[in-house]
Amino acid sequence: MSLPISSLLTEEWGIHGPESLIAITKDLKENFVDKGLLVIIESSCSMEQVIAGKFPDLVIFYFETADDRTRYELFCDTYHGGPGKFGLADPRVPFPGDEISKGSWPRRLRKFLRL
Repeated sequence: MSLPISSLLTEEWGIHGPESLIAITKDLKENFVDKGLLVIIESSCSMEQVIAGKFPDLVIFYFETADDRTRYELFCDTYHGGPGKFGLADPRVPFPGDEISKGSWPRRLRKFLRL
């Protein structure tokens, strides 16, 4: 029995500029996405755009592992130049396409959305 992919991706990777965003995206694409180990659920652009240095103001990728469906996200605010990260997704925050009930949302979010 082999280890799940999520056992390999246990550390959060910090993104501190365009160079690290490109390097991390390239690494994820070549070593995980292209091999079918991570599946892109939704994104704000293509990985090829990021690798070419042509990214939007917000770079967002939502991933799931193909084997145990562990969820990860890559986020970077390229417009304001703030730091970004790749790591485990917060399990309390729904992914695009998730079926959720209003009661399962965090209280602050329900209050903000006036639900």
